[in-house]
Amino acid sequence: MGGNLITYEPGTTALLELYPEAYQIFLQAGWLDYFRRLPDFNTQQVLEFACNLTEGFSIVQGVQIPVIEEVIAQVSGLPTNGMRWFSRKHLILNAQQDFLQPGKQVEPKGRGVTLQSLPQPWPKVAEFVKQYFTCKGRYQVIYQHDFVLLNHLRHGQLINMPYYLLGCLRNMSRYTVNAKHPLLSLKHHRLAQLLINRGFALNHLPPLINPLQQREENPQPKEEIPHQKEEIPH
Repeated sequence: MGGNLITYEPGTTALLELYPEAYQIFLQAGWLDYFRRLPDFNTQQVLEFACNLTEGFSIVQGVQIPVIEEVIAQVSGLPTNGMRWFSRKHLILNAQQDFLQPGKQVEPKGRGVTLQSLPQPWPKVAEFVKQYFTCKGRYQVIYQHDFVLLNHLRHGQLINMPYYLLGCLRNMSRYTVNAKHPLLSLKHHRLAQLLINRGFALNHLPPLINPLQQREENPQPKEEIPHQKEEIPH
């Protein structure tokens, strides 16, 4: 398996919109608005957010950023009804069995099951759940904690999603602080940026533009090289 794991959320719902059944499932759950609110992120700000996260707030460029369940609910638009659950060490029993219909078989893989062995349209739904909420990559295997979120969508076994995301941020912060390469431990970049942007706005500060994004939006003029023909892309 090659390539880097993508641990930040998609910045658009364009791909999701190509799958109408999955789209409707997220629409009915009230999650689409959150997906659409996720902003571009500044990696250094997100790193500072992760390294400075304590109980209830973080500090980014000297600005206190509230990080509590109620604020995550406000900025995300996600409903707070449901069980306040996060810990993968305290899994909801029989989550996989609850998800599957009687008689349906799945293909085991390690401590999970293969993504493609789920009944339709749930492989694609599970993939988007991983992209937007767990941010751990490993898209081809569905684990018990993934089934907990899938049961929220399929069987109405509701999870308080702002509380869940709060747990994700705290967990990410612990790994980042203790990591040899902190940037590789960052996850939930856009959620963190959503909170950072709110904190900056409350202090009447503009959000910092990602330097890479700034270069792309305001490209510098290139020097002309005499007698050199412009290549026509094929």
